[in-house]
Amino acid sequence: MKREICVLIVDSLPMCVDACKKVIKAFRLRGNPKVSINAAYSIKEGLDCIASRKNSKPYDLIISDIHFPSEKTEVLTTGFEFVSKLKESFPSARLVILSSINDGPTIRETIKNIDPESLIIKTGLTPDILYACFLALAQKQTFYCGKVNEILKKRIQNEFLLDDINLKILLGISKGIRTKDLSDHINLSLSAIEKRKNKIKAFFDIESGGDDKLIEEARTRGFI
Repeated sequence: MKREICVLIVDSLPMCVDACKKVIKAFRLRGNPKVSINAAYSIKEGLDCIASRKNSKPYDLIISDIHFPSEKTEVLTTGFEFVSKLKESFPSARLVILSSINDGPTIRETIKNIDPESLIIKTGLTPDILYACFLALAQKQTFYCGKVNEILKKRIQNEFLLDDINLKILLGISKGIRTKDLSDHINLSLSAIEKRKNKIKAFFDIESGGDDKLIEEARTRGFI
């Protein structure tokens, strides 16, 4: 007798929840085990689902957004905290993150701090991508959508070209620190910082423009 697979879907958008349900059911019809699905549309409802599983079979698969409409509970305040709670409560569950935010820093933070088995950007979400995700998970593999892989690949390539000091310069400028004041935060002279800024601009192919252009390009490339 095939065992039942328990799934939890947490997303504030009913459309995303319904899309996941349809693909899961289609996946099950191809000879996979029986599936039971619970859905939650907020952090609070998600916490209720966690509590309801204390004395019953734990979830095998969790699909969750990581950004929710402004919501405060007595326990948690952010989607990151909520997903961390999910992992803590169901450590053996496979975790799929659906994210509506696709900037480099958020993606890297999600992978570093949450370490999901799958990360998919909602803007590119299709039934085929979800199906490919579930197929990979069934084979005990990780699955990142194309946009996530693109950002990670770009980051790896860039890390070979910009060292930690250059990254600190970019981060300082992005926080509004003026170039002449960067030497108070980085152990370099003003002239050395200026030379590094010029090299970064050359690396970014920036021929004109001030710090705003530099930071815009750094964000586009996923540095900050």
